[in-house]
Amino acid sequence: MEADHREGVLFAPCDFRLDRILIKEGTEVQAGDPIFSVKSSGTSITTPVSGRVVEIHIIPSQKIVGWGTPLVTINPESKVAVLA
Repeated sequence: MEADHREGVLFAPCDFRLDRILIKEGTEVQAGDPIFSVKSSGTSITTPVSGRVVEIHIIPSQKIVGWGTPLVTINPESKVAVLA
């Protein structure tokens, strides 16, 4: 599932039970990277944009995440290096 985004803030695309946060503040991500794992469904929430994670808005102990909840802020200005 891909997160919704507006102006660098990613929002929950649906209600889900949080299993794990897969990123940290400062992490460089590329579009399509998993950022959260969803409990008992074997799926992940992915980022639709590339950049650097500036802030994580949910906490690991937050087990239920509601639709539209702010998840993370990503600075899309950050350049992500791709090594071939």
